[in-house]
Amino acid sequence: STFAIIFAVVAAGEEEGIIPFALGVMTYAYAGLLAVFVCVLLLDRGSGATIIAALFTGAVTVHLMREFSGTSIGWWMVVAFSASLGVCALQKGKRPIPESQQRGFELVMAEEVK
Repeated sequence: STFAIIFAVVAAGEEEGIIPFALGVMTYAYAGLLAVFVCVLLLDRGSGATIIAALFTGAVTVHLMREFSGTSIGWWMVVAFSASLGVCALQKGKRPIPESQQRGFELVMAEEVK
């Protein structure tokens, strides 16, 4: 993907093995993705804007930790996940009512009107 190619070019000058390189590139995308998954499905929060901001936050956090901290790849994931989760949870998104539940909602509303 384009994302992997960009970070492959960024890390081209470093001398590390293929596994640490692959794990490092993976954390850029997956920290934000995991946070969005947890936030939307388990916490029922996140709007379109906060989801995009959370994905961006995850990538930026991993990049900053890679450049300026001496921590390992595992900590990059934990810190970037936490930052992305916080950004994604800032706003509660509007969820459409599933069609299977709309029918029951209409019946309840009709009974209340009577």
